[in-house]
Amino acid sequence: MGNEETFHELRVAYPGHPYVAVLGPGCLTGKFKMLKNPFYSRRERLADGSQQQVHLLPDHDLTYEIEEVVAGRPTRWYAATLGGDPNLYRISEYGAKVYARREMTLRDVVREHPERPSLADFRDEEG
Repeated sequence: MGNEETFHELRVAYPGHPYVAVLGPGCLTGKFKMLKNPFYSRRERLADGSQQQVHLLPDHDLTYEIEEVVAGRPTRWYAATLGGDPNLYRISEYGAKVYARREMTLRDVVREHPERPSLADFRDEEG
């Protein structure tokens, strides 16, 4: 077995003031303990002139709170990485709290509490 660490690449919209916080174990109230994110790698400029921050998240069971500006609106969402699984999973805030309280394993949270689409995404445009 090699010493090479594997990572999950997370790209976050920039500008604005995006952040990625590692969520540590919480208390029974469900309040998160946010840890500094040491996984920031670089910022890239895309062909259309926009920019993204690139974060390299370790291949471990961890949860994250991500805040970025999408379509001009601040957006907060939650993600999980699972050791040995190359995917980045979007989970609900409730699922992140359940895991913070250690009521479920992270694999169970990913399966049972995925992120739900916003109702605003389904509104008909008024014409």
